Amino acid sequence: MNSFDLYKEARDHYDLIVPDKPEGLILLTLFEKFGQKEFSEEKINEIIDRVYRDLGRQNQRNAYDRNNAIILKLQEFFLWRNELNRSYRFKAYGEEFCQKIKQCLKNHYSPAEIKRLFDSLYYELI
Repeated sequence: MNSFDLYKEARDHYDLIVPDKPEGLILLTLFEKFGQKEFSEEKINEIIDRVYRDLGRQNQRNAYDRNNAIILKLQEFFLWRNELNRSYRFKAYGEEFCQKIKQCLKNHYSPAEIKRLFDSLYYELI
C-alpha cells in the first residue's frame, strides 16, 4: 500500500514548491547573478526590493517584514542558509528549477532562433 498521497502533499506544500511570480523572479535573478556561489542576505534584500519595484509593488513600510517572509519561504526548498557566516546558496532543487527555466526560455526565445525564422520567412517572400 502506498501511503504517499500526491494530491494531499501538493495541496499542503504547493506554494512552497512552486513560487509565485515575484518569488520566481527573485530566484532567477539570484541564480543569474550568483549561480553556485554564496551570497549575503543583504544581496537578497536588494534583489527583492528591485523585483518588487520593477513590478510596481514597492511598499517601504512593510519591506523588512516582506523580505524576511520571502527569505524564510525560499529556504524551505530553494536556498540553504549557512548559520556561521550568515550566507546563502542554492539547494539542488533551487538550482535545477532556475536552470530549467533558463534553458526553456533560451530555447524558445533565442535571438538566433528568431533570426533564422525571420530569415526563412523573408526568403520565402522574395
